[in-house]
Amino acid sequence: MGVLFSWTLVAHLTGIVMWVGGLLAATMSIAQDAREAASFPVPARAADSSAQPDLQDYQNQRQAAHAAYTRLAQRLMRALAHPGLALAVASGVGLLLQLPSLELRMAWLQIKLGLAVAMIFLDWMITRQARRMEKSTPSRKLAMRLHMLVATVFIVILMLVLVQP
Repeated sequence: MGVLFSWTLVAHLTGIVMWVGGLLAATMSIAQDAREAASFPVPARAADSSAQPDLQDYQNQRQAAHAAYTRLAQRLMRALAHPGLALAVASGVGLLLQLPSLELRMAWLQIKLGLAVAMIFLDWMITRQARRMEKSTPSRKLAMRLHMLVATVFIVILMLVLVQP
């Protein structure tokens, strides 16, 4: 393998780290927002008017926290995951173009490419969840499932590449 292949591989690995890291961080931000929304104590309404400011403080704090988690999840997708996806795909195509046609027929590589497509689908689902945060509190259960799926797919891809069964 030549120098061009090595630098293309470096770009590919950099893109993967950015992409997967962004997806995992964004899903944690979404899940944390949902967790806080479910566990943040709501002050009880009292008969006197002095309890009303507590409820207003709660609502203000929760709205500020939700807005911060929403911005964080969306920035992670825009600034880390999506540029990483673009770099990983572009350099991945570059790597494929440099491989002999015999290697393209290997089962492990075809499975890896299929899992990469699955990861792109997970990226799309996480992007949708981050955008939906502007309108409502997300589902913690879904965010954690997406988080686990991203981690699992990444680990399986890593095992395929390293072992090449």
